[in-house]
Amino acid sequence: MTRCKQSNNDLAVMFMDLDRFNYVNDSKGHLAGDDLLKQDGKRLIKSVRN
Repeated sequence: MTRCKQSNNDLAVMFMDLDRFNYVNDSKGHLAGDDLLKQDGKRLIKSVRN
């Protein structure tokens, strides 16, 4: 936030609540949970403009 303020850039913060994400972590392990988050991140990147 400080870096954005100093360089006069905008910053956005998004909070997402993924339904049943804890179930993935608990039943499939943290590596599977990490992979799921990475996939969701890629989907989000594709859905917004540069």
